[in-house]
Amino acid sequence: TPLEGVIVTITGNTDSKVFNGSQQQVNGYQVSINNELYAEENIAFSGSAVAAGTNVGKYPMGLAAGQFQNVNPNFADVEFKVIDGELEITKKAVTVTIVGNKNTLVYNGAEQKVEGYTVTIADELYKEEYFVFNGEAVAKGALVGTYAMGLKAEQFVNENGNFDVTFEVTDGELEIVKKAVTVTITGNKDT
Repeated sequence: TPLEGVIVTITGNTDSKVFNGSQQQVNGYQVSINNELYAEENIAFSGSAVAAGTNVGKYPMGLAAGQFQNVNPNFADVEFKVIDGELEITKKAVTVTIVGNKNTLVYNGAEQKVEGYTVTIADELYKEEYFVFNGEAVAKGALVGTYAMGLKAEQFVNENGNFDVTFEVTDGELEIVKKAVTVTITGNKDT
């Protein structure tokens, strides 16, 4: 008579990978059998043991007991216990460097200003359009002195969930310097 009481435990492979902009995957599963007479060759699998994804998140393999079947008539009522596999894609760490523009201008009696900033990104996968700036990148003034732009890291917000972004910000500034003037004094003369 067929042997009963065989339990086959299927454990899907798992992996954690950092986002790279391309599809990534984990394949296959491990088999554990409680009876040495039963071999892995006696199992027919009708599913796909692949967990794949591109963006940050968790992707299950989708393994289920119904996908596994005993094909050896010498064993009856083989029980399949399945632990699903999974791929987890985690955020990629990126540093974005913001440097406010600076300028030195000569006093001219009117308001003067310097605007904007430069962006340097340490990873080619991350693009400037992935973040927004909630502020005003302008330093302005009229009198002699130094005027800060007021740039801060918290004014820059990442909108792409695949990245963990650190903004390193150097403020911009306008410096207005004194205007050099020559005053000629000519004393009056008389004879």
